[in-house]
Amino acid sequence: MEEQTQSFVDKAKTALQQNIRWAGIIVVLGYIAIGFMLLLAIGIQFFGSFGEAFGGISILMSVIYLLTAGLYYLPVKKLKDFTTGCQQALIQGDEDAVVDGLQALSGAFRLVVIYILAGIGLYILMVVGFMIGAGSGLLEGLFEM
Repeated sequence: MEEQTQSFVDKAKTALQQNIRWAGIIVVLGYIAIGFMLLLAIGIQFFGSFGEAFGGISILMSVIYLLTAGLYYLPVKKLKDFTTGCQQALIQGDEDAVVDGLQALSGAFRLVVIYILAGIGLYILMVVGFMIGAGSGLLEGLFEM
């Protein structure tokens, strides 16, 4: 029985190490994506000031990219907390670090679910708004060729 428990612990450690590696890759890609979003926000403002390349919406686009980067940072940070906590746990054998890391992973999943539900809600609002606009004749000349 003790040998079976040790086998389970070894398999769990191996699986945790693999998850830490993949989560680390996602964290790096997430920080790169956040950097690109911030560069786009700054670039749109910089190039938007020259000849109004983006029309009058350059400030709105910059704000949207900044908000998206901010929202994207939260789950990436939680995932980073997971990787650092679980790496510390594997190196030092610290059980509290495993618990903290797994709680951070749970927080990352919670944020992703909240974002998905908010996105679905926004899509529903857009469809309802479009239907109301189409029904009231506000969009009458929009699709004429």
